[in-house]
Amino acid sequence: MTNPSPSSDPASSRDRSRRRRPRPPSPLKNALLILAIIAVFALGVVLSGGAKEFVRVLYGPGPLVVAILLILQYILLKGRDRSRLYKMELDQVREKRREEADFLRRLEAEIRHIENAVEPAPGPSGGNPSPERPARSFPSPRGQIRDRLAALRKDIADRL
Repeated sequence: MTNPSPSSDPASSRDRSRRRRPRPPSPLKNALLILAIIAVFALGVVLSGGAKEFVRVLYGPGPLVVAILLILQYILLKGRDRSRLYKMELDQVREKRREEADFLRRLEAEIRHIENAVEPAPGPSGGNPSPERPARSFPSPRGQIRDRLAALRKDIADRL
């Protein structure tokens, strides 16, 4: 007997996927990040010799150019990411449409096959009912099946 490898064991793969799930950010981590931003701002004020000098440096031409470049980069990355998502969605819609069309072709072929199987075999007089049998006043099971198939075909055509 061969022992299954750990990678083929479904329980171990479930454990691995459980370990890989990202954890939600902790409130402590967010608070530390906010405190770090405040500390850097305060350090900048202290090192620049006063709030006036810090604000002048902070809103000077250099940081303004960097901010504009960051905004442009964000817009470009966002647009590229969005177009990639649109392409992926379009491919999914095309694949679904192909599957639906293939299903409808198979369904139509199956309906034709059932109709051919239901059609009465032509009798000796070319398919006309024999003169000794009177015509029925109620629909035959074959006629009902043909009517249902026609209604099904109409419903399918209406939904497309």
